Amino acid sequence: MRGSFSGFLAVGLLITGGALVGVVQGAPTVQAASAGSAYRPVTPLRLLDTRTQGGALTAGANRNLQVADTTRVPASATAVVVNVTATDTSSAGYLTVYPTGLPVPLASNLNWERGQTVANLAVVPVGSGYSITIHNAAGSAEVLVDLQGYFAPVASGLGYYVPLTPARIADTRPQSGEPDAGRTLASNSSLGIQVAGMGGVPAAGATAAVLNVTATDTSGAGFLSVYPAGLAWPGTSSLNWAAGGTVADRVIVPLGAGGKIAVYTNSGPAQVVVDVTGYFTGSATAAGASLFYPVAPRRMLDTRADGGTLRAGQPLVEQLGGVGSIANQASAVVANLTATGTSAASFLSAGPVTSAPTTSDLNWSAGATTANLDIATLGRTGDLALYNSSGTADVILDVSGYFVPTGTTSAAPAVCSGMSVAVTNAPTLGGRIDVSAGASCPSGVTPGYTFWYQAPGSSSWQVGSALVGTPSSGYSGSTLSVGTYRVRVWASSQGGTFQGLVAAASATLTANPSTNLPDSFASTCYNQGYASGACVGAALAAIGAAQVVEGVPALKLPSNFASLSQPIQEFVLADAERISRGLPAIAGLTGAANSNAAQGASQSADPSGLGVPGAIAFASIWAEDYGAAAAAFDWMYNDGPGSNNVDCTTATAPGCWGHRDNILLNTASGAWAPPGGYTWVGGAACVPVSGVSYFNSCTMEWVLVPTGSVAYQYTWAEAVAAGA
Repeated sequence: MRGSFSGFLAVGLLITGGALVGVVQGAPTVQAASAGSAYRPVTPLRLLDTRTQGGALTAGANRNLQVADTTRVPASATAVVVNVTATDTSSAGYLTVYPTGLPVPLASNLNWERGQTVANLAVVPVGSGYSITIHNAAGSAEVLVDLQGYFAPVASGLGYYVPLTPARIADTRPQSGEPDAGRTLASNSSLGIQVAGMGGVPAAGATAAVLNVTATDTSGAGFLSVYPAGLAWPGTSSLNWAAGGTVADRVIVPLGAGGKIAVYTNSGPAQVVVDVTGYFTGSATAAGASLFYPVAPRRMLDTRADGGTLRAGQPLVEQLGGVGSIANQASAVVANLTATGTSAASFLSAGPVTSAPTTSDLNWSAGATTANLDIATLGRTGDLALYNSSGTADVILDVSGYFVPTGTTSAAPAVCSGMSVAVTNAPTLGGRIDVSAGASCPSGVTPGYTFWYQAPGSSSWQVGSALVGTPSSGYSGSTLSVGTYRVRVWASSQGGTFQGLVAAASATLTANPSTNLPDSFASTCYNQGYASGACVGAALAAIGAAQVVEGVPALKLPSNFASLSQPIQEFVLADAERISRGLPAIAGLTGAANSNAAQGASQSADPSGLGVPGAIAFASIWAEDYGAAAAAFDWMYNDGPGSNNVDCTTATAPGCWGHRDNILLNTASGAWAPPGGYTWVGGAACVPVSGVSYFNSCTMEWVLVPTGSVAYQYTWAEAVAAGA
């Protein structure tokens, strides 16, 4: 007979994540404005400094800030351009700036590590009360907000945007070969940089430029300010850095005397690199002149879940035009770019071409999470090429608006819309997870698909099959562990171009067979006794046959298995079953756990984990059977429907296959991992049944105990050394 299922004592597990950036949870949608807006720059004005106004933002805090219906910004404004700085940061964190009255979106505007001072430009739609809201995710931080300009319905003096292919127009490094080479900035000095007539900006007619300004080769902590040439320094900063840092920030700066800008630093020497991505003009008839459409901030790309981690020199092309509510004819998007999971110091370029770029949009050091605003020019079909220079990095793209050329008549890109994903079976271990997908696409468009999965307990997504032309794929259950898998499928209407069209489903793998498997050893063991080599061999043969049926690798046993004591045989067999399924081995048997198991065996009952000092959770099993190998077979393969397990009335009844689940430490979410400072140890016992020559009372126990308290009597390492 077999013992009844004995479950776990509860254990609270704390799950912690990595960098403070959220993961996209579905296909993005955005709400477009009904009419386009034009831009007007203003003399920079500090709107908020929490060091003197209201105090630091604590974790989870929101601060509303009125930005429109003022002397500087009219009530008709649809969005404001602000430079946001976080300083005196108590822990790693990020800020999200969004229209007042909306829920906090899944988006971020600037990220920092503890103690950092960071700044970033933000284009924020104006919300209720003519206000924007600043949300702090973690720790505490002082926040500064400097107004740079605003978007409003077209009127005299307001500007149309003309996107450009990014171009480098200045680089003060001595050997750069670019304009201004060798003009290193000294402390408390400024440099005039020519913009009009450079990089596609016309010599006349441009009122302001969109620039990415990078400070590098810095000797000490400091900041840069960028402002119109011919004016006095306005007393605000555009980007901040620590000693030795390379930092980039987007600026929208009016052109001053002679079509120039001025760059001031308080700390030199420092080198400055300037790339232009577009300009504003008062002429609606200028080629490419575009109006702005603000949208609530939305995450349009997160390569941790869609598109794949960027590798050095391998561009990722992301479809944005026509996706969600971004117009088909969009010529540029306002997007916050964030790099995280960075393996090396590198930079990111975003633009309309896939060839190796000569400009940069975002710079980082190894391991850093860094953000920068981009007004990114799209390709002719509404796509954006992202290029990482070195190492690997995940990239997040949060969009808060887009530009559309006035009077555009360009053809809309053929973009797919609706998407569905289904798991077509409920597999058991050794079977398959079969996934099918469907995208609604324009006539004549055959989409490509990429299939992803997330393993139980994991926070990362893995590519199962990429850029395939068929809407179905599958994963072999023999290579996966038990638990619930999340599956995600991406689709695109253009080959090689990723698109934020995603749908998800889930699939659960169970390690348990649907029926009992034949034991085939009962007569041999009954006639020859549990201690006979024939009985042990017959039980092991039955286990081997069951492994074949399940499609998992055969057990690897030590060469001296037959000479091991029966409790150690129990332990070795249970650990071998775990290894065959890709689970970690239980490290070894301990005296206290063995003693507890022996007490249960002598009483023909499941042992109790409470008998082990310091235990906070346990799993235990008992069986009266033909020795250790026979008990192991019955626990793993003959404990389901139709067995003597009184809890198992159907295959899915509570307690059905409970002994197998205890051996494999299976829960609904997969194999239990020990919390920090604890480890799973084993206990085993097999004692003769009084008055019966062919039966043993066998028990097995896993116990979760403090790691420092472990003293092993037999280890899995010993079994491995003997050939397991």
